[in-house]
Amino acid sequence: MWLGWFGPNGGATIASGQVIAVAFTNRQLAACAGVLSWMFALYVFTESPDILSLCSGLVCGLASITSEASYASHWAVLVIAAIGGVLTYIYSHHKTLHFKENRDCLDIYACHGIGGARGGIATGLFAITEYGLTF
Repeated sequence: MWLGWFGPNGGATIASGQVIAVAFTNRQLAACAGVLSWMFALYVFTESPDILSLCSGLVCGLASITSEASYASHWAVLVIAAIGGVLTYIYSHHKTLHFKENRDCLDIYACHGIGGARGGIATGLFAITEYGLTF
């Protein structure tokens, strides 16, 4: 999944050169920040990290950055994905505790819905035209 996410980010830029390199770098940074923030939140709340949680954090980081992969600076990507990972974990944890629902595989709605919506909002906050892109 981590490797396959090159397609949406690279194909969405409709350009080559520096723009696509920035998109690929931002995607990698977002995946790492999503994993680390999800695992940190999991450790704080339950003290029992596992491999499924690592995969959920990965998807959260990737979903958070897909809309602005080539429009955000590297430091902003780390912030966007880290906050996205923590917010989606909190939603998933709250849903499991208070509504007695079983976790769906990779918390699909939490990761793609909450992370993607938060990433879309963050596009407006952190977008730059430094790489020759215009809106």
